[in-house]
Amino acid sequence: MNFYKKIKNSAVRNINPKYLELISKRGIVLSKIPKHSSTVTSDLFLYRIENNWSTFFELLNVNRLIDNDNLNHKIFEVEIIFFNNSGDLVERFEIKNIRDIKHRININEITNHLNIKHDGTFAVIHKNPPIWLKDYDCFLSERGYTGYENNFYGPIKSYVHGNLDAIYKESRGDIKQLGNFSFLKKKYFVQHRLLTRYSYDFYWVNPTNRKQKLIIEELSESNTIITRIQMEPRGLYKYSYKRNSNKTDSVIKIQSRLYMARPIVFKYMENSFDVFHG
Repeated sequence: MNFYKKIKNSAVRNINPKYLELISKRGIVLSKIPKHSSTVTSDLFLYRIENNWSTFFELLNVNRLIDNDNLNHKIFEVEIIFFNNSGDLVERFEIKNIRDIKHRININEITNHLNIKHDGTFAVIHKNPPIWLKDYDCFLSERGYTGYENNFYGPIKSYVHGNLDAIYKESRGDIKQLGNFSFLKKKYFVQHRLLTRYSYDFYWVNPTNRKQKLIIEELSESNTIITRIQMEPRGLYKYSYKRNSNKTDSVIKIQSRLYMARPIVFKYMENSFDVFHG
């Protein structure tokens, strides 16, 4: 690593990104970078279990995928940490002795076992990341694919990948947020035009350690609908757009101090649905 990269990495890890942004627009950093290579980060993945929804997570066995030669001593275990829509830690669940390279986790089976009844978010923490990561000054980040299914919209699952490094677990067990935010108010436009013949749900997650205020504007030729919300750290918010032939097509604008207030979008057609990042 050359001198310039060392200075840049040190600045990103040790200087508050809000101050870096004041120096240069190129200094924007969406997430904090852990200081230790043994740290494992995870996105906060949305799980839907209400109203006949099922959620699945496609877990990759990183140890076996990267180092397939010495499998006898390769133990792969993960911890699933569940949060409610207010950001409170609800439950933890461990999965041990995973041998397959890809392992599908049925989130509904776990939430039923833990008596969790409402939608929220979850993190996937790898308990034994490859030890050679420290040789490359890097860390393991879980941003895998989450699948959703609802028989009301047909038998086909729809998948979306993780968004960003949202949280990490300290060695003593504490959960810390990694999301950054700005001194300045930012504008973000959802990268999808809302068509009046479809319905949509939008989900925002707060990956920062502070409460975040969002102004959601639904903009159309006929009118503007403004919704003001506040999300707790690790909190989740759902905004719905209902099918209405009397409406005109709309776009969604978000104002907040988040660097990228990008939601997960569910689009509902007559006999199917889609999920994607907005």
